[in-house]
Amino acid sequence: MAGDLVQTSIEWLEADRNELVDREKEFAFAFAGKTLHGFIDRIEKTPAGGYVVIDFKSGSRPGDITRKSLPENIQLNLYAMAIRELYGTLPERATLFFLKDNKLVDYQPTGDSVGAFTRNLEQMIAGIEAGEFPARPDERRCGWCPYGDLCGSREDEGGGE
Repeated sequence: MAGDLVQTSIEWLEADRNELVDREKEFAFAFAGKTLHGFIDRIEKTPAGGYVVIDFKSGSRPGDITRKSLPENIQLNLYAMAIRELYGTLPERATLFFLKDNKLVDYQPTGDSVGAFTRNLEQMIAGIEAGEFPARPDERRCGWCPYGDLCGSREDEGGGE
C-alpha cells in the first residue's frame, strides 16, 4: 500500500508543471489576538505566477469533502491566509491530494470566501475563550479523538465506562 502511495506521488510530480517554492513550510501569524501556526506540505508557483498550496492525504477522500464544502474548510483557509501573509496574495488554488484514490480536490480562495472564513474563525475563537465548544460527536472522528472520555461522546455511544 505505501508503495502505491509513493508511486502515485511520483507520477503526479512527473506531470506537475508548476515550480516548487517550498516543502513543509512553517508559518505563524497573528489573528484575533492569537498566533496561528502550522506547516504547509507543498507550495508551488504556476507558470502564470500564482501560488498553489498542496496538502497530501494518505487516505481516501471522505464523503464530506467536496468542492462545495471547501470554502468552509479550516485547514485550506488557514493555508490561504498563511500564503497571503508570506507572499502578499491569496493562492490561486488550495488542493487536498488524496493519494490513496489519486484524487485532487481544489479550492480557489477569494477575498470573499476567506473573508467569510475569517469572520467564522473569529466567532470560533471567541466561543472557545468563553468556554462554548460543545462536543459534536462524529462516528469517524470520535474513534481517533483522545478527548472522548472528557466530552462524554463515547459514553453516549455506549463505549464509555
